[in-house]
Amino acid sequence: MRIFSTPEFKHEFEKLIKNNSYKYLSKEIINNYFGKSIENISSGTKLNGNSPNAFIKKRIGGSGGSRLYLLIVQTSDSIYFTFIHPKTRPAGYENIAPEKKAQLLENVYECIKNNDFYELSLCKEQKNIIFSKAKVEISLVK
Repeated sequence: MRIFSTPEFKHEFEKLIKNNSYKYLSKEIINNYFGKSIENISSGTKLNGNSPNAFIKKRIGGSGGSRLYLLIVQTSDSIYFTFIHPKTRPAGYENIAPEKKAQLLENVYECIKNNDFYELSLCKEQKNIIFSKAKVEISLVK
């Protein structure tokens, strides 16, 4: 499985992990997404009904942790992280508005269409996430 992100996710993630309160985010993402199959990561709340590409809201880091929004594209064995936000601590808030969720889904499709996304990989020690400008073209059905 390949892991990608939108520029918005990259920006939010990098901003959060600078704060010691959110250092756990890297470890949670590495442990729960890298080296896993689509079937292993597809749990969560599906936000887009019967679409062939599941847009999911997922809790990470336990009940006081964070929320991760991602799009699963099974035909290309890929996931796209679209947004992350903590639920507690200094930058935390409980939920994002339905309009924001709709905008996130629209944005990820636009990023895929325009080849404007990052591919995620791990450093040698497998402790840090590396964002590299994606060099692949993805075609998908909405």
